[in-house]
Amino acid sequence: MFLRSFRLTLAATASVMLMALALAAGNAGATSLSEAHTGFPVSVDQQSVIGTQASGVWIRNSYTDRCVVVPGGDNRNGALAFQYDCLNGVQDQRWRFESKGRDSEGHYLYWIRNTYTDRCLVVPGGDNRNGALAFQYDCLNGVEDQLWFLELKGADSEGHGLLWARNSYTDRCLVVPGGDNRNGAHAFQYDCLNGVEDQQWFLQG
Repeated sequence: MFLRSFRLTLAATASVMLMALALAAGNAGATSLSEAHTGFPVSVDQQSVIGTQASGVWIRNSYTDRCVVVPGGDNRNGALAFQYDCLNGVQDQRWRFESKGRDSEGHYLYWIRNTYTDRCLVVPGGDNRNGALAFQYDCLNGVEDQLWFLELKGADSEGHGLLWARNSYTDRCLVVPGGDNRNGAHAFQYDCLNGVEDQQWFLQG
């Protein structure tokens, strides 16, 4: 229902929709965020990164302004995900969204695959609690706790489309602790709560 609650002026909506259509024409066949949210317009940088992923994207927290990372020097299953300053040229901070179909409610599902380690972001399906830590694991077909969908939650003052990254199995959101705004703070899952900024992310190419 958040789509109905979020308001844009008519002029801004028309402008963004036109730009999104132009990008969609240039990325035929790519799954766009506007498609994933039933035609709702998103900012141009959000629209483009989902279809331009050769080098991956940053997943940047709206509150802490830091990026999700897995340790490139620890390329093993189970290595924990954490936040760190977003640094150009650091490949273990970059992720690809790989389309894995849709769920029964029509959400587009994705693997979130690290471009350096080639492993997927996961929360433990057997530990469906608030606070369970996110980690990387081999990308495996049919494993639902590796699947995520994106929910648009509005835009920030710079026009970034703000997103929940919601796990398909646990139905909880990816978060970093807003009260612990330091490099190395672990990413984990928590109930998806409106108005909680440390659960909101934007993508940057």
